[in-house]
Amino acid sequence: MRFLLSQAGGSVASTIWNHIVESLSLAQNIWAIVFAILGITISVLAKRITRIIRNNNEISDNDTVLILLKAIGLGFIFVALMFVVLGYFV
Repeated sequence: MRFLLSQAGGSVASTIWNHIVESLSLAQNIWAIVFAILGITISVLAKRITRIIRNNNEISDNDTVLILLKAIGLGFIFVALMFVVLGYFV
């Protein structure tokens, strides 16, 4: 059991933690997190933003502003995914 809990350089938990910190401190991963947060926020708040723009509480699911905002949010998420994927190859 002790073999499973330790490695040559230290404990497994500290090694994993060090790897996570190194990975998250890379510039492309920070940008990916920022773009992902923006994309998810825009997508989740799209209906509220559309209500503010239209000054109307009745928003249909095929409203052009709503669809545009959700597409922009999806675009941000796609850019975040590209940062992560291309970060492993560069």
